[in-house]
Amino acid sequence: MCKKTFPRIIALLFLLPLIFSCGDMDYILSTGQTYKINGRVDGLTLDECGIVADFSGIIPYFDCNILGDPDVKGLTVLIKNNQGKEIGFRLKYALPEKPTPAETGATNDAEGGENGETPINDDGANESEQTGTQKKPEKQVTASPSPQGTASASPKVSQSESPTEKPAAEGTGSDTENDGAPSVPDTAKEQIDEIIINVKKLSEDLPEFSFPKGNPTGLYTLIFQVNGNNGEVLSSTEKPVFFIADKQLRIEDLRDYLPGISENVHVVPPETKIILEATVLSSGEFEPYIIWYNGKKIIGEGPVSNGFSRFMWQTPKQVGFQSIRAEIFPFDPNKQGFGVRGISRNLSLPVSLKHGRTGYFDGISKTLGNWYQLWGDVHDTFDTSLKEKDLVHNNETINWLPYLGTYGLQISTTNTYKLPDKLFTKIKFNEGSGQVLFRFIPTGNGALLYSTLQCEENSWDIILSLEGNEISLGASGENQIIPDTITLPLIYDKNGFVTAALDFQFFDDSNVIALSLENEGDFDKWYSIQLDGEVTGNGSVSFGNAGDDNAVTKNIAIVTETAFRYVDVSPVKLQKEAEEAGIDDPLALNPVNENENYL
Repeated sequence: MCKKTFPRIIALLFLLPLIFSCGDMDYILSTGQTYKINGRVDGLTLDECGIVADFSGIIPYFDCNILGDPDVKGLTVLIKNNQGKEIGFRLKYALPEKPTPAETGATNDAEGGENGETPINDDGANESEQTGTQKKPEKQVTASPSPQGTASASPKVSQSESPTEKPAAEGTGSDTENDGAPSVPDTAKEQIDEIIINVKKLSEDLPEFSFPKGNPTGLYTLIFQVNGNNGEVLSSTEKPVFFIADKQLRIEDLRDYLPGISENVHVVPPETKIILEATVLSSGEFEPYIIWYNGKKIIGEGPVSNGFSRFMWQTPKQVGFQSIRAEIFPFDPNKQGFGVRGISRNLSLPVSLKHGRTGYFDGISKTLGNWYQLWGDVHDTFDTSLKEKDLVHNNETINWLPYLGTYGLQISTTNTYKLPDKLFTKIKFNEGSGQVLFRFIPTGNGALLYSTLQCEENSWDIILSLEGNEISLGASGENQIIPDTITLPLIYDKNGFVTAALDFQFFDDSNVIALSLENEGDFDKWYSIQLDGEVTGNGSVSFGNAGDDNAVTKNIAIVTETAFRYVDVSPVKLQKEAEEAGIDDPLALNPVNENENYL
């Protein structure tokens, strides 16, 4: 026991004189480190977002542990423009100076004898009153220097902090400060005000300050200088920022749009194309550029003016939460060499096999010959590999539009989609029939669907058009002066969609087209137009008017799903027979056959 204790006693005896001779331990524990400083704006660090406005509150903080470090006495913040000229102000956060032992003794002598009484002068007033140094209660203050009306700052200070403002001494300082800190031209310093804020601690967030107003938008550099005794610079940290002044640049909203329908709208299927959309608000002088991320991987980027604020992306195969981030810049950061992080907004997407998403016509899929679910492509769902079954677009780029949490094909005067040509070939003896089903959202007025039929004595143009809150079916032939027209009010479901069916029936001597709008899940009413002449060739059906290629683009509708099916008996005949028999459900007489695919 004695052998173990004796060395410890010797070591303690050696250290005691050193400890007592040095006084406060803080004066002998020097870190000698390079200090990391950062700023925080709206809860984000300058490394996460370097775009600031004149109303932004910038909070400087030490990004390292300085607790108990005796070398750190203060922090200075200064700002330089992209020409390297210092602007606005110098802001100094300073710890209160500790009195020396000599000053402490002098203070004690001035304060009085053993009882600590204040000495009284011959005139009866105490010394502090005579010199005007009595202590007053501290109040919350705001320092807002405006040198020559060119800049202002608004540090927000608590009651324990005391700012003072004084102009920096002309010609003070050297061109090169300690540790390679940036030099400040004397000509710039002549216009710079110095704000000193006394704080109790530097190890916590410091009072915020605002970027000096009156400066043009552009790139600037925030310089944070760690000060030691006598104001020497121990370390310097530079953070580039882009100042937007009072201009607008932000992501107002970020959301996703999924195909199909589902009761659980928050769950996304794996390997499914969805639309991501950022609502970007920007002042006219900027040319916003957006970068899309999935985690740390860039999945898309480009100018907002070129449509990149809306982006189609396929979810990964693996399940779990996927992090999507949109980041915007005032200009293309790749060309400008910003080195500044933009304004971001995040979205978390739960990807799961238990998504429950289906197509709207999933319940009748066994009766369909062609089915276009439009989940980010124009393939036939039954056979995605056969291109001859695809919808044929008249342009190279397929335009998808989001709406009400989902998305679909944009139908316009210049965006048309043609169904396969074989739809109207006679298939049984001298009769043929078919129905085009589609679900859509009206967005304007014009031709929603256009069809042609070549008959023995006449060529027919069939147009289904939207006008206000109505839908019209019209048929005009070469030998017919006045076209036949049916107009119906649109019937919306609870989600704001309209589902319609256009039925074609071909006979030896005549043809019938009929329109029905789904009402509470059923096509219970059909409205028909008679077309004379036997069909002699294949017909065609297109969404949008294919003959109007030169028109100015005008949005008409968004089609979210469409399908084609053959039926054995005309629903118009069934409806007539049902009315004669007093039956409410015409399909009860002859239901649609299942498991038939004629193409």
